[in-house]
Amino acid sequence: MIVYTVNVAVAVVLIVAAFFRPGVGIGVALVLGRHTFPDRVTPIIAAAPLLCFSALLGYRLSGRRLQLSTASVVGVLLTAGVVVVGGFRPSTNETVRALADDKSFFLVAAVVPLLLLVNTLRDRDVRLDFVRSLVGISFLLTLVVITSGGGERAGAFGGGPITLATSIGISIIILVHHHANLLPSELSAFENPFRIGVGLIFGYGIILTQSRQPVLSLILVLGLGSVAGLSRDRAHSAGPLELKRIRRMRALSVAAIGIATMGLVQLIFGSSNSRFTLLADPGQEIARGRSIVWDAGLEMARTAGIFGHGFGATARVDAPEVIPYPHNIFLELFAEVGPMMTVIVTGALITIGIHAALSGNRVFSLLSAYTLIGAQFSGDLYNSRYVFIFLIAAAVVPPRLDTDRSTFLPQTTGSAVEVSAPGLARLRSGTAAAPIATKIGSSRE
Repeated sequence: MIVYTVNVAVAVVLIVAAFFRPGVGIGVALVLGRHTFPDRVTPIIAAAPLLCFSALLGYRLSGRRLQLSTASVVGVLLTAGVVVVGGFRPSTNETVRALADDKSFFLVAAVVPLLLLVNTLRDRDVRLDFVRSLVGISFLLTLVVITSGGGERAGAFGGGPITLATSIGISIIILVHHHANLLPSELSAFENPFRIGVGLIFGYGIILTQSRQPVLSLILVLGLGSVAGLSRDRAHSAGPLELKRIRRMRALSVAAIGIATMGLVQLIFGSSNSRFTLLADPGQEIARGRSIVWDAGLEMARTAGIFGHGFGATARVDAPEVIPYPHNIFLELFAEVGPMMTVIVTGALITIGIHAALSGNRVFSLLSAYTLIGAQFSGDLYNSRYVFIFLIAAAVVPPRLDTDRSTFLPQTTGSAVEVSAPGLARLRSGTAAAPIATKIGSSRE
């Protein structure tokens, strides 16, 4: 009874916070799930849709309009389609039906509202609160794991270790690549020490989870992030502050890759008790850990009709261990909702992904790449919500919002006005006049 009361109290506090800080509500609702805090009947989990509603209400009452994008609408329609097709053939098996109910609940109650609210991330304040909440929740869960002494495979509050490791990886990417200060302006002098210190704590936490895929995916995406979007031409044309930011991101990426690689090598070859030692022979590890469930998932996909076997059907995957999903989002889709919906969803993801890669927001593009890699090896359809949210965010949040304002806005130093080279070029051409007027007249991007 005490635990339930505490859960209700926490849920109420979060809902109130979501009203005043919509970005916090969106971030918390994204993280909530049965693998982070198990049991969907727990108030703090069931609060996910209420958090989204509270965030939307607070956003609208503050005088801002929610403008839906094509990507968000497509995401909502596809999610609804997957739920309808997945429930088209209800199972008589109690275990399968329970998994189907769980999946339908989370997709409808949490993912759909989140897809609608993604567009609010265009607002600088909402976006900053959103990334701060992701980092803050990961930090809290990491401290819980560290102070509890870890374990064979550490999680927090009974949650899954892979889910925690993925959350930590998301936070590390934000620490390295998000340009705006995560600390309040009064503490901006401590921003870099804060990022480095929290990053080291996250590194220790992700090791305690002994989850290999999130660590390998993180190293790969950090490597990609150290060069992608940071071309020599862009660096040459950048203003002094943006150039400084580019150099900082490159340095942090290289440092993070170096530390992660050295730590991983030590874990692989220096500790016989670590799950990371299995990576010494990657082929054997994949055969042991994934090939069996992938093969079983492929067999289910081959026998799936046009509408699949229905939600929860992957609970019947024939594997030595009881694993209720094939550890691959596309195999799961194919087996449960059939080839037609799988092709439609895949096509939409590719289209949105191409748009995001060409003209989307840098940080969210890296986050979508990180979570998409993870979805091929771990997690089920609901846990892959990060992919959909980050991918649509990458497409709808303009890329220039990912750079420092000072690279294209006038800066005043005493009585003088300084304009960076790119900003001066746009001012001369007249293309920057409207954006600058808009930004000077508003505190939000």
